[in-house]
Amino acid sequence: MKFFYLCFSILPFFISCSDSTHLSRSKSSASDSESIYFARGTDTVLPLNKNNPYDAAGQLQNELLEVYFAGDTLSSSVTNIAIKVDSLAKLNKNFVALGSNYKFKSFDRVNYIISHADSCSASIIVNSLDSFSAKKSLLDFTDSLLSLCEHEDDYAYIYDFIVDYEASVLKNDLFSERDKRVVLTTTSIARHSVYLRKKKPKKSKDFEWGDLVTNIAAASDGATVSMQESVMRALIVGIVRK
Repeated sequence: MKFFYLCFSILPFFISCSDSTHLSRSKSSASDSESIYFARGTDTVLPLNKNNPYDAAGQLQNELLEVYFAGDTLSSSVTNIAIKVDSLAKLNKNFVALGSNYKFKSFDRVNYIISHADSCSASIIVNSLDSFSAKKSLLDFTDSLLSLCEHEDDYAYIYDFIVDYEASVLKNDLFSERDKRVVLTTTSIARHSVYLRKKKPKKSKDFEWGDLVTNIAAASDGATVSMQESVMRALIVGIVRK
C-alpha cells in the first residue's frame, strides 16, 4: 500500500507528531530568473502557471536555489544554509516586495522537518490544512505526483497534471480560502521543484524522488505563515536534502 494512502487511512485518528513550535541559478542576479524557464508552444512558459494566484512562491524558490548553487561557498549546516539563503532573499526585489521586514527565524522548525522527514511528512501536510477534504486532496495529490515523477520523463506531462489539479482546487467550494492559499502555494513550489529536478537530474539512477515529499511538506508548513516563509522552508529543506 502506498505510503500516503496508508496515512490517509488513519487520518481521522491522526496523532500529530509536530512539536510545540508548529505555526496555525541565474549567476548574475538573485532577481533574474528567465534563464531557468523554457517556452512551450507559443503562449505558455514552463513551469509557470499564470492561473495560480500564488505562483510567485515556486518562481522565487527556483530563483534563489539557482543563485545559491551558483555561489562559491556551500555548506552542509542547516543554520549556515538558512543564513545564506536569507541574505540572498534580501537581494531579490520580488521576494522583498512580499514583505520588506521579513527575516527567517524558523531554524528549529526546519530542523524538525528535516530530522522527521521519513516519519512525519504526511502529518506535517495534514496539520497545515483545515478541512478534511483539503487534507485528503493534498495527500492524494502528493502520492500521485511522486508516482508520476518516478515513471514519467516528460515534464510537460507532469506540468499538465499539476496545473489541472490547481484548476480543480481553485473551483472547489469545499476548500476554505486559507486551504486554497496553502495548497496552491505548495503546488506552485512542487511544480517548479519538479521542473528543476527534471531539467538537472542527478547522475545516480536511484534518484530520491522521495525528497520531493519533504519539500512539499516544508512548503505547506511554511504556507500556514506566509508565502515568504513557505519559500524559505521549502528552499532550505530542499538544499539540505539535495
